[in-house]
Amino acid sequence: MKICKRYIPSIQDKPYTAIVYGDGLSCERGNDAHRARVNGLNPWERLEGCEPAVQEFHKEMILLQDYFDEFFKGSSAADKGTLNHLKNIFNFRQVKSDISDNFNHAWELMCLVTEGYVCLLTMKLMEMADKGDRPSAAPESIENSSVDDRQEYLQSVVSSVVQNVWHHLETESLKTDDQTEPEKFCCGEDIEEEVILCGAGRNCTKGEVFHYSCAGLDTENLPNNWFCSGTCRNEKDSYPYCTCHQDLGNDEPMIGCSAGSKCTADEWYHTKCLDMTDVPEGNWYCRSACKSSKKAKSRKKSKSRSTVNKSDDFKYNYSRAITWTGLNLLCRRDAVREADGEAMMSHWKLDLVHFFSTKHPKYVILAHRLLVSINGWLPDKLKHDLIYNRTVNYGGGIGRNLPMDFMNEILNRLFKDLLDSAKGRYTNNTIQRCSQIVGPLGEALDSVFDSKVIENELYRHRRRNADRDLNVSRMITFLGDESLFSQTPGRHHRAFPEYFHNDNPKFPGKFQGKMKQLSKRLDKRRRIIVNA
Repeated sequence: MKICKRYIPSIQDKPYTAIVYGDGLSCERGNDAHRARVNGLNPWERLEGCEPAVQEFHKEMILLQDYFDEFFKGSSAADKGTLNHLKNIFNFRQVKSDISDNFNHAWELMCLVTEGYVCLLTMKLMEMADKGDRPSAAPESIENSSVDDRQEYLQSVVSSVVQNVWHHLETESLKTDDQTEPEKFCCGEDIEEEVILCGAGRNCTKGEVFHYSCAGLDTENLPNNWFCSGTCRNEKDSYPYCTCHQDLGNDEPMIGCSAGSKCTADEWYHTKCLDMTDVPEGNWYCRSACKSSKKAKSRKKSKSRSTVNKSDDFKYNYSRAITWTGLNLLCRRDAVREADGEAMMSHWKLDLVHFFSTKHPKYVILAHRLLVSINGWLPDKLKHDLIYNRTVNYGGGIGRNLPMDFMNEILNRLFKDLLDSAKGRYTNNTIQRCSQIVGPLGEALDSVFDSKVIENELYRHRRRNADRDLNVSRMITFLGDESLFSQTPGRHHRAFPEYFHNDNPKFPGKFQGKMKQLSKRLDKRRRIIVNA
């Protein structure tokens, strides 16, 4: 942030705030720097000239990883039509469950599967037995109709496909604040802020440790003994383990009940309290009830795996879900390519709920800050920059926009490659020679470098894979007889016995409280800036 400050313009010795784009980690560090310097004596010390803003490429990676976690299982290699099965069929050897090292290959596989499933669904809806057949419900002579008529017909087909795979997000439940939760609770995030311990200690029902801001406490007027809730106020801070309920220190050996958290008693015991001289081998249970509960749990688990609801078609659910998520990914990338800021902001609203549901707390903070920034937190000029100045078009042309954080990734990698080639040998003469590459010679070298290196590096992944159309055609033929988009009760993939896709958070009532908490944190910072 100090380096960025050198490039921030000023008006009357005050910083003129500018957007600093970056990936999630960079923005998190920027926000941490703001909190650390919040007590600065002037706007420059408070780093007010830099406003971190999250970008699109790393968000795309997180979404793709989340979908791979949901649809890609090693045990599904033999389940026809699953992501792992199609990976083997079409020889995507580089693709693993962790996409961080093979993002481009994982993306291409997801695009292939999405396009293939869209074609299969379209054939089902249009009653086409083969991919070369004419849709049975197509208007007569539509092939020779005007462009407007053909476009209208295509729009109707597309609408039918989207409606068939649509997954509804229950927005009303997100507007309701769950009042069953205590008023005081902590965000659980690792931020540079002092914490306070609940007086209930280990018996605290909400985590024991709380940030001052989360607990709503004034740092200049802290209570001697503070409790996060009335329930904790009635609790006694006692040692929760062993029959003695006394902490005898780390040197005293203990043995744990093999039932773990399902133990019906105290779970961990001092060996001397049990008059135990030697620790037994294998599983040890403190009570027969713990052993019975462990066995009952195992039987219940194996039984639940062997029984499948006969009234649902879980193959159909899987096919719809992977098509839906794949289309969502393609829509987000298309918005970036076209520099459609309005669409990108709409996607961030949905992604905020997704990050909350899938437990990405850092991206919940970043998405919330981005959305409040374009809804009154920042001035209109910065709001305009956040919406319409989110991409870079290095090579020029329509549909060739790239996320700024992706551009930074490419330049950083090229710079590191140059450092590797230099083998760490930097001398004053080397630096001097590099500084002399200016004027016409420098421009000529830049032109060659841009056309031969940068252009190819930036846009190689946006070109359509030459084999994708052929692979989509093969996929249609391969899965045509599976009727994946026809509902047949009782079907399921062995690796996905009872599969359902749900975009709604498991605890929607907590969403509103989280948004209020983050908004209060920003309001606190605004008050500090205004009153400074």
